[in-house]
Amino acid sequence: MNLVTLNQTANHYTLSIPYTLKDRAKKINQFKWDSTNKVWKYPKNISSYDSLINEFNKDIEQIKITPPKSNQENQENPFAEKNRIIADQRKKIQFLESQIEQGECEIDRYISTIVNLNEKIDQLLNSDKDVENVIRKVAMQCAEGNDRCLRIIEDIEFDLTLPIELPKKVVNILKTITKTQCPQKDFVDLIFEGKKQKLLSQEAIALLHTIRKQRNIFAHNTVTPNSRLMRVIFLLAAFALLAEEIKLENK
Repeated sequence: MNLVTLNQTANHYTLSIPYTLKDRAKKINQFKWDSTNKVWKYPKNISSYDSLINEFNKDIEQIKITPPKSNQENQENPFAEKNRIIADQRKKIQFLESQIEQGECEIDRYISTIVNLNEKIDQLLNSDKDVENVIRKVAMQCAEGNDRCLRIIEDIEFDLTLPIELPKKVVNILKTITKTQCPQKDFVDLIFEGKKQKLLSQEAIALLHTIRKQRNIFAHNTVTPNSRLMRVIFLLAAFALLAEEIKLENK
C-alpha cells in the first residue's frame, strides 16, 4: 500500500503523505496545507514538479503527475482563450441582431394589424351611419304628409338620448292637438285627453303608450346594453307610425 500519493489539478500538484512525513512535504517551496482535502498543495510549475519527483519518486510506484506546459504554450493559451471569448461574443451579437430583426418584423406586423383594425372600425362606423340613414329614411317615408313629425325625424339625434328627447316632442304634439295649456298634465293625462276628445285612434293610443313605456325604461336605467340600439329603432318606428295615425285623424 502506497503511503505517498501525488495528483494534479489544473493549477496545482497535490501531495498526500502520512503526518509523520510532513517535514518532507515542507521541504518543497510554496507549499500550502489544504485542511479540507487533507493534502499539501503546490503551484503547478516546473520547479514544483522537479522537486516533488526528486523527493518522492522512490516512494511512488507509478507517477501520475505530468510536467507543466512550456512557457510558450502558456503564452499561447491566453490568446486562445481570448479568441474563444471573442467568438462567443460574436455569436451573442449575431443572436441579438437576429432577435432585433425578428422584433422589427413583429413591430411591422403589429402596426399592420392596427392599421387594418382602424380601417375595420372606420368601415363599421360608416356602416352604422348607413344603417342610421336607412332607418331615418324609412321613418320619414312612413311619416310623409305630416310636416311636423318629418322635421322631428330629420333633426333628432340617432343615439341613446333619442328615447328621452323624442317623447318630449310627442308630449308637445299632444298638447297642440288637444289644445291643452295646463303644465301639470303629464304624458298619461294627455293621452287620456286625446282619447276623451276622440282625437286619437286605438292604434295611436297604443303607439303613444309604447313610446311612454320605452321612455320610462330608459329613464330608470333598466335597459341592457344589447337591447339599447334596438329600442332606439323601435321608438323611432313607433313615432313614425304615430305620425301616420295623427295625420289620418286630423284629415
